[in-house]
Amino acid sequence: MIFFISQFLQIMFPSFKSESYREYRSSVDQTELLNSVIQFHPFTHCIEILTNNPSPPKLELSKPKQFFHVLLDMKALKDQELVDDLFSPSTHFVSLSPISNGNGMFVQKSTITFVLNDATYKRFGLSGKKVGGHHLIIISADKKNDLQKIRPCQPIEGLLFSENPEIYQPFLKKYEAADFLVDDWKESQNLDFDVHLLEKPTEATSENASEPPLEHSMELPNDWLKDFMKAIDKSLLNRSNVIIYSDVKRITIEGIMNLADFKDWICSIGENGWVLLQVWDMKDIPGSFVGKKKGMQGCGGGCDIVLFGKNLSRAHRIQTIEFVDEE
Repeated sequence: MIFFISQFLQIMFPSFKSESYREYRSSVDQTELLNSVIQFHPFTHCIEILTNNPSPPKLELSKPKQFFHVLLDMKALKDQELVDDLFSPSTHFVSLSPISNGNGMFVQKSTITFVLNDATYKRFGLSGKKVGGHHLIIISADKKNDLQKIRPCQPIEGLLFSENPEIYQPFLKKYEAADFLVDDWKESQNLDFDVHLLEKPTEATSENASEPPLEHSMELPNDWLKDFMKAIDKSLLNRSNVIIYSDVKRITIEGIMNLADFKDWICSIGENGWVLLQVWDMKDIPGSFVGKKKGMQGCGGGCDIVLFGKNLSRAHRIQTIEFVDEE
């Protein structure tokens, strides 16, 4: 999966390089670890879940948020009604414009962030700060009048969610609904990894009784993490195989979504078994973070894998971040 992400980034951004960052964490506080995943993914494009819960809860989406694939004329940022909507907490915009074009825009949490190259920045009309090879301009709601200073530039392609999409129509050169697909629960191939090894709470503790148990006190082989990842890779490669009976079930949700909207449902799956949650920001797009993230530059996103469940002694998080930066 990471290989294909890297290839995609090199095609999308030929003047940028793609790099990976991997981090492993475990914690006895499963809620805290799951929250850290959700906080890292303000938007994500695909989630896939494996579980041995014999009766996993049905995904109920009475009214899923509808994202639209748009080409937005920058003149829109001078329209007062539209600008007020952009700063609404419920409005989101994820840029799909190549960073090399110099006019990336991200909207979330009542804040607009522009990612500009040198050429666009010089004629943009607003000042910001340089991060690596890019210029970031961050506009909060109390600075929205600054948008009137923006000079004409190329339209921005992106994914838009708004409670009032009709007010954007006069400024859109492209407007189509973004697909939201759910491949519901079905039998899946068993993992080539004994997850039950993680169900044995350890009695060993650190010297400080207030700290969680030491990670190496688990009854696991030293290379268990490598075996675990190989099992996940094999599971993904065989995901389309028809399985008549298995102890493991799989569900895949694809579309632009806010992971926080699924938190309660994801947690409920782990009430009766282990859960392997896989989150891909960049199945089709980059842009989970803009600017520095853990000391990195540029823009990027993450591939998170989290194993948790009420029967497990710990939750385990494996995170791979792909990001792009100037050559």
